[in-house]
Amino acid sequence: MDQLGAEEPEMSTRKKCLRDNFEILCSVYGDMLPKKS
Repeated sequence: MDQLGAEEPEMSTRKKCLRDNFEILCSVYGDMLPKKS
């Protein structure tokens, strides 16, 4: 039970980090790419 309790928050934190990094990368690459709008 202790292992499951420890794994779940770690996974959610990891997913949050991946999502935040993905959003940062998108914003950075979006600024670098020429605007097509």
